[in-house]
Amino acid sequence: MCKKPVHFETNGVNGVHNIRIITMAGKQSAIIARHNGKEVTLKITASEIVVVPLKQSTARAGYLSINDIYGVQIADKDKNFVEIYALLYKSDKRVERVVPLECSNESQASRIIDSLRTVLSGDRPRRHVLIIINPFGGRRKAPKIFESTIKRMLDRANISYDVIRTTHKAHATEIGKTLNVALYTEVLTVSGDGLFNELINGLVTNPNQDAVARLPIGLIPAGSGNGLCQTIHAPTPIEATFAVIKGHTRALDLFRVEQPDSEPLYSFLQVSAGVLADTDIESERFRWAGPARFTISGLHRILALRKYNFKIWFFPEYKAEDVPDESLRIDAFPSDDPAACGWQLFDGRLVSVLLANASWASDEFLMAPYASLEDGCIDFVVLDDTVTTGNLVSWFLSPEQARHVGAPQVKYIKAKAVRLEPVGQRGIFTVDGEVINSTITHVTVVPRALQLLVPANTNPFEWDPAKLPPSGLNID
Repeated sequence: MCKKPVHFETNGVNGVHNIRIITMAGKQSAIIARHNGKEVTLKITASEIVVVPLKQSTARAGYLSINDIYGVQIADKDKNFVEIYALLYKSDKRVERVVPLECSNESQASRIIDSLRTVLSGDRPRRHVLIIINPFGGRRKAPKIFESTIKRMLDRANISYDVIRTTHKAHATEIGKTLNVALYTEVLTVSGDGLFNELINGLVTNPNQDAVARLPIGLIPAGSGNGLCQTIHAPTPIEATFAVIKGHTRALDLFRVEQPDSEPLYSFLQVSAGVLADTDIESERFRWAGPARFTISGLHRILALRKYNFKIWFFPEYKAEDVPDESLRIDAFPSDDPAACGWQLFDGRLVSVLLANASWASDEFLMAPYASLEDGCIDFVVLDDTVTTGNLVSWFLSPEQARHVGAPQVKYIKAKAVRLEPVGQRGIFTVDGEVINSTITHVTVVPRALQLLVPANTNPFEWDPAKLPPSGLNID
């Protein structure tokens, strides 16, 4: 953030600022300028743009942090104008601001642009991004979001891109599997969580795994769920695109989801069964309602609550020191006596089970507040059969508060592996919102598998994980 968010006097047009450049002494050095008829010095540094009145008694200095600036280019209306684009905080939201600079000639304008782009890009080479758009996801708004927001912001940031629009199911998986990673500096999806899941399932089978592990990937929210974008605090297309432009990354764990006699699937968000999976899939008939479809479906399912029998084996994180990840996979499961090998058992009826990598299940529901995308763990959450409709309604009315955590009917522990074994009526199983077979499902962690584009300086946890006992909450 800037010291004092843009204390330039405005020209009355929603925070737009006119400064006439008179001379420019040199790259990143002070510039003599006029602002509202008064002489000022304008300076571009590695951390901010500073405007200081020569007569400091007449006005305050203005600061615009480089961290808030995402682009600069020649204005369409006049080649002597430079426009600087920033995203500033207003209360708890980000809002766009444009700062136009009127220069004496085109050459001076070009020098300002070159100087600021050098500061913004640092030592990074010119960026070229692959953008994968699902034109049919959510409320079919991804193409409009690309045209109105993403394209505009990337152009302003001087970032080039190729665009692929998906035409069929698993198209993004095919793209990820065959992608020549060397052609792109980043890969993005414009979609909900489903298309991003397709992409990662392709990338993990790409033959150039060393390059894939270093390739930043990102998600611009355009679907109905958007749990990942809520988790990284980039819930809108503008904020997510800003994060992409800034280029900060965080490691992303994946879940390896295995079932007997099937190829493994990979998950970045969650694996679920019970009321959460039922709500997610049954909400498809309310897709016209956008994100509210989950609320409508959830209320319907809560009022007609189902319960399922499960045998669930889980390997707690606190027991996993010096235990190789490979020894926890499905083909190494000690079926004769799992307990003797450190596995613990939940055996009984339940309303819902969630294996979470992300803290938010959607942009409304904070389901696993101790979860982190890079802690190498599964946040294992069970709502047991003592949960009532009244409990769920009270939690459902404030889903962003995670009031279910700590309730006696809810079990919560960090695990390194979880094995779901349905008994009798099986219900729906989902991986990142996509239905899979309702059968034995074995989930382990692939730690720090990919690099995810995220906003800078965001806390990886919603709640302090130190407050979750290693042995979990309500774990027998």
